[in-house]
Amino acid sequence: MRQLNHFGFSLMVVARMLGDDEKTVRKNYADHDDDAISKAFNDEMAKFIKKQKEKDDDSEGEVAV
Repeated sequence: MRQLNHFGFSLMVVARMLGDDEKTVRKNYADHDDDAISKAFNDEMAKFIKKQKEKDDDSEGEVAV
């Protein structure tokens, strides 16, 4: 639970570390608290926004024909 909540490891990583599958880890170990869920959401949104900004910056000089 600490790897998932405190360190923000993904279920896939923790499952592989335990030699288990994600379904088993989710069932037996994953007890995401509200802070962990909010942090994960905010991190993913920040990545998405950054990619969108980079994509927009790259296409600024292009002219549609």
